[in-house]
Amino acid sequence: MAWPQLDDFRWAIQEPALCFSDPELQTGEVVCDMFGMPKMASGNFACAYEIQCADKMWAVRTFNHEVTDQHLRYQMVSQHLGSVGVPYMVRFSFHPEGILVGGSWYPIVKMTWVEGMTLTRWVKNHREQPEMIRDLAKHWRGMVGALYGLQMAHADLQHGNVLVTPQDEVKLIDYDGMFVPKMQGNSAPELGHPNWNHPGRNNDTFGPYLDQFPGLVGYISMLAVAQQPHLLDEYCNDENLILSQADLAAPKNSEIVHELKKMEDDGVSELTDALIKWCEEGVDYDTLENVATGGSSPPIRMVDHQQSTAVRAESIEKESSSKDTSDSTNRLPIILGAAVVVLAVAAYFMFSTPTGSDQTESVPPPSETPEPIVAAVPPEASPVEQPTSVPNAGPSVQPPEDIPPLRLPQRSGTEVAPRPAQTNTAGRAPQRAPTPPPAIQSPPETAAPAATPEPPKSRFEFDSAEEYYDRGLQRLNDKDWAGAEKDFGLAIAMNSTDPVYFRERGNVRLRIGDLVGARLDYDKAISLDPRYSSAYNSRGVLRRRQGDLQGARADYDRAIALNPVESTFFRNRGNLRRQQGDLQGSLEDYDHTISLNDQDSIAFNSRGVVRVQLGDMNGARVDYDRAIEINPTQPSFYQNRSNLRRQMGDLTGAQEDLDQAVSLKSSR
Repeated sequence: MAWPQLDDFRWAIQEPALCFSDPELQTGEVVCDMFGMPKMASGNFACAYEIQCADKMWAVRTFNHEVTDQHLRYQMVSQHLGSVGVPYMVRFSFHPEGILVGGSWYPIVKMTWVEGMTLTRWVKNHREQPEMIRDLAKHWRGMVGALYGLQMAHADLQHGNVLVTPQDEVKLIDYDGMFVPKMQGNSAPELGHPNWNHPGRNNDTFGPYLDQFPGLVGYISMLAVAQQPHLLDEYCNDENLILSQADLAAPKNSEIVHELKKMEDDGVSELTDALIKWCEEGVDYDTLENVATGGSSPPIRMVDHQQSTAVRAESIEKESSSKDTSDSTNRLPIILGAAVVVLAVAAYFMFSTPTGSDQTESVPPPSETPEPIVAAVPPEASPVEQPTSVPNAGPSVQPPEDIPPLRLPQRSGTEVAPRPAQTNTAGRAPQRAPTPPPAIQSPPETAAPAATPEPPKSRFEFDSAEEYYDRGLQRLNDKDWAGAEKDFGLAIAMNSTDPVYFRERGNVRLRIGDLVGARLDYDKAISLDPRYSSAYNSRGVLRRRQGDLQGARADYDRAIALNPVESTFFRNRGNLRRQQGDLQGSLEDYDHTISLNDQDSIAFNSRGVVRVQLGDMNGARVDYDRAIEINPTQPSFYQNRSNLRRQMGDLTGAQEDLDQAVSLKSSR
């Protein structure tokens, strides 16, 4: 299948309701240029479009060609950003089937739109304000140090990927080539902008050091322009600041480099000498912080690009310790340089919005109006998919809570008969204990026969697969995921014909994030028993998490057809239909869920969310009240009702619910 051309994407994106799979983007309008065509920012790797959705603007990135590991890379980036928190990044979500072009689905990245100027434009606009440019250079240096301190790199640090907001904050966009620790040992997907990156950079140079050289290029450029704004007129071509690919390839022959060497203020001359030396050495030769502090901070100097972060840290420590520790004039800059990075990272954790899985249930301050959040499934609920939060309630990437919670499952319904006490499940082959090896005969012709040695021990601790299965269930109850996965695996080793063993191990693997292993187990369970409704439901959960909404819908439909009395199947399909924008269908599924189980607090809460979206405020209030009555310990139920009461003008009640949500959240 040929990849779409640029014009194919531009024509398709003019109809958001038809081309996007994301329900929010379907309601948006594409921002067009003066000719009525979608505004677009193009690059070598992707193109970005502006989509206005209600009161929120999104950036949608389409890709210029296929990259087989896109999904995996974005998943790694999302997980790392969620675990460390970076104030210079914006939230995003990767959609493997995001845009429909020519009858086929192609991936997109949905990112929060950032209002701001590109770095080049901002510097030009402030060319007569040298102190502001110097302040930005300091922020730039702190950003480069902070990213390296978190063992990550944007990896395409350049004017077009750096936005300066109206509040003079630096924000980075375009995460296609980022490096995070889990990518150690991989090749670089792209090489970055040639006007900014080291001339020796190639696909094998891929690590946390990649921002250091372009960081120095930008740092020198800003300090130089602060002194001599005319450099922009002579050397800026809107694809750089003042340095170009030719300057970096042969710095000793560069006219602008010679001018920079004459600038004594702000240390530009010394920085330029370091740049020249760096161009002659490898990509990972040094760090911006080390150069800016006059060589007092330990450089990178990695010999092997494939070495682990731990080994790299050890080598840096050894090099640092080899310096003359008695030289106090060298030690002070080291401390100050490290403090810049530490303070930059610490400031973010103190003042920024939380990211990652905790964001799902976080309670915004009373001045904000958060969108409804569907609470997590309580631990005692059946192993089904948890509803996810609505847009803006948390990170764009699916949080860990989206994995079905595990319980001691009941093999009820039509697909598997209950287990009689101390017997095998009806309708399945009986379990057989491993046959013990024959006893070793006593040695002949001995006056007193020696004691018979014990037979060799089997690799199995128990005599039947059922015993491993039962212990696996108990380990699930104790949240011992590794132990449960091992026990279900041993049960499978003793009896590979029971679909339940595969399904339960699949649930554990989904819980711990092994999506490939979970999919293999679910497929195997279904191949062993094509009428196993719970296996279809579990696979639907997995497919929805992976972004395969059509496949998830097919699995939910099949599960319901096989077992139309299981309420959780309808609730899961209701969640999916709500995500797809089918609010009326979602409402019908939640109604059916409640008719089968009138104690399902999650279903009442979810139906309340849909009723708010449909404008039925009174019906939503009844549903939220009922959800809280059934389960008064879920903070998100109170938060949803607080949002509703605020919209209905009951500010006192809204504050009471918000206080209760905060109290419940803090007590966990």
